[in-house]
Amino acid sequence: MADTVTQPLWMRILMYLIPGIFVLFGALAFLDSWRFVRNAQPAEAEILSVRYVYKSRTDTTTKRTVENGDYYPTVRYQDAAGDWWQAETHLPVFFEPKAGQTFEILYHEENRGWVQERHGFFTTWMVPLIMFGLGIAGALGIRLVLQSMSRADAKRLAAERGSG
Repeated sequence: MADTVTQPLWMRILMYLIPGIFVLFGALAFLDSWRFVRNAQPAEAEILSVRYVYKSRTDTTTKRTVENGDYYPTVRYQDAAGDWWQAETHLPVFFEPKAGQTFEILYHEENRGWVQERHGFFTTWMVPLIMFGLGIAGALGIRLVLQSMSRADAKRLAAERGSG
């Protein structure tokens, strides 16, 4: 009696394609974050104006519409060479910004328009890690599912051959 039955090639390709896409996008997001952090310089920035991106969603518990959004401030900052630059933040900020307010930013040394709020590990590295982790977990999970399916198919075929 055979221990396993090999699944068709199209099924194996299809089942590994989605985790592979997650791993690919996680790796690309990681490289993008790494490129920014490697060339990032800290600076103090002053908010000149704020762009608000409106969003609404329905709360699943209360079934009410919750209105919230993201703030993208346009800031003015002085780089390490003493030149003044103006740019909109690359990512939304975690506070409600007001014109004239100052906060810490990171700017890309070679591309001065790439600016984001200076914060820690979470916003810089979590998206790449989550996507990459989902891809790896999905690939391992699919491997286990395929093994159990092939063992179940082998038992079914053995039972059919034995009774037939």
